[in-house]
Amino acid sequence: MKKKIIINIFLLFLFANFTFASNIINNVKNNSDFKITDEYIKLSFDFLKLNIGDVIEFGKYEQDANFYNGKENIEWILIDKNEQGLLLTTKYLLDCKPFNIFHRKVFWEDSSIRSWLNNEFYNNAFSNSEKELINTAYLINDENPYHKTFSGNNTYDKVFLLSISEVLNIYNKNQNLEISKRDALTLDIKKLCKPTQFAKNNGVRVNISPAIYNGCGNYFLRTAGLFGERKWYGNVTAEFYQSIITEDGRLSSKGTGVHSLDDGIRPCVYIKIN
Repeated sequence: MKKKIIINIFLLFLFANFTFASNIINNVKNNSDFKITDEYIKLSFDFLKLNIGDVIEFGKYEQDANFYNGKENIEWILIDKNEQGLLLTTKYLLDCKPFNIFHRKVFWEDSSIRSWLNNEFYNNAFSNSEKELINTAYLINDENPYHKTFSGNNTYDKVFLLSISEVLNIYNKNQNLEISKRDALTLDIKKLCKPTQFAKNNGVRVNISPAIYNGCGNYFLRTAGLFGERKWYGNVTAEFYQSIITEDGRLSSKGTGVHSLDDGIRPCVYIKIN
């Protein structure tokens, strides 16, 4: 009886891996220019073993600010699984860049950070085999749930930033949306993120408190913040803000200026699983 159970477990393992191997082939069958590599197969099976909260190395980016030793492996955390694949976000803030290089009303779809993530970062950080594993995600850019700010049209992206809705669903999940929204505004170690030395050298502002969030930095979300006006020495100027996660893990729904130069970038990707 015990022997039969062991055999059945072994057969199930073989079937699961055969099914996954078939999916590996299906993932690339529409790309005649791509040839399945050992790197692609190894990474595919590494992703198969991941559980929520696990960390995996995927891609390379300068992180220690020592350009003589080459780029370092990027560490990613699995934060969700859904019909689009495995949702990964970087363990560290990789760089410091404005959401948009100009201070104007701008949405994710037209932002300079979206262009940078899906072009320069994507092309330089990933090998061809790694690119083949990254899904083209359909992103819902819904309004800011706190300020009802329009956040632009939905987009298709390889690399992206989290939205407020995704933050609420992943980190502050509660059946009562109002409770989730309230909890997201409080100090939260789950959303804390420290910058790499490279990101700090590029300007990320870090928290120097002796508390648990010492050394963590702000990072942009893709949901629009609060658009408004302010008076400055009698003049009325327009203010355009972008939502962020603060250095102590709080969601700032109002955010900071879209052209802010001291907020970090925490990329996300979806990995194909079928």
